[in-house]
Amino acid sequence: MLALSILIPGIAFLGVCGVLSNFFNSTGRAYINSIVVFIAGLLQLFFTIIFLTKWGIIGAVYSILLSFFIHGLLNILLFKYISKCRYDELVPKPDDLKFIYDFAIILISNKKKNKLEC
Repeated sequence: MLALSILIPGIAFLGVCGVLSNFFNSTGRAYINSIVVFIAGLLQLFFTIIFLTKWGIIGAVYSILLSFFIHGLLNILLFKYISKCRYDELVPKPDDLKFIYDFAIILISNKKKNKLEC
């Protein structure tokens, strides 16, 4: 259970990779995904060998976490370089969060309405 709780931030950060990999694929740069995954995989192998011998299974978990962060960071840096956007444009603003909240409320209310009709 401890290992999973350590990995949660990395899994959340890895979610960014899914979105950005779609950007690379849709703009004809699918090769970037392969390069980033290859680099992150090599680093994970390197860190796993070092961390596993020093700290056991928890060391392996931290090597995976570090690999997830490197994978996400490389994707963000390459996205920023290609799209020429600013870093502050990558962080959701309060208006963005309100839009997502309102959208979720609409979806939930429509789902309840559809269940009542069936």
